[in-house]
Amino acid sequence: MSPMIRSAVALAVLLLTFAYALVRGGRPERQAAGIFAAAVVLTWLLISPLGRRFQGPEWGVGVADTLMFAGFVWVALTADRYWPTSLAAIAGVVVLLHIGTIVNPFTLPTRYKDATQLWSYPECLTIVLGTLRHRARINRASPEHRIGSLLPGKRSRDRRATGQS
Repeated sequence: MSPMIRSAVALAVLLLTFAYALVRGGRPERQAAGIFAAAVVLTWLLISPLGRRFQGPEWGVGVADTLMFAGFVWVALTADRYWPTSLAAIAGVVVLLHIGTIVNPFTLPTRYKDATQLWSYPECLTIVLGTLRHRARINRASPEHRIGSLLPGKRSRDRRATGQS
């Protein structure tokens, strides 16, 4: 697949993920999509010129990916859902790939580029699945849709509010 087509597909997937999370997601889904979109813009601003791209450590891309990782960790720590933890773990793998290239700068440029860029698809998929699960919880009106509802006092109050016993 040509680099131009691959870039167009990646941009389309990102835009669709961002739009879906923005329109149908809850707070964590919208935050994660916004962090991801901001990281993509920051990457475009900080990446090396075409002739030198991925010939060694991409410091700008590494900074953008590290900030995205920190943002996803923040979402995971503040969200009332489990999926942001997976998203932060995926972003952590990308940061480790950058660190590996710093430690061993003789990595093949194509492998380095593919290894860091291909992880964006599982990240998008995780945000989409999180948004789908959020919509399913809302449609079910399940009283146990939050981690906090597993606390002893909260659970019985939620069941009374929805008429369950």
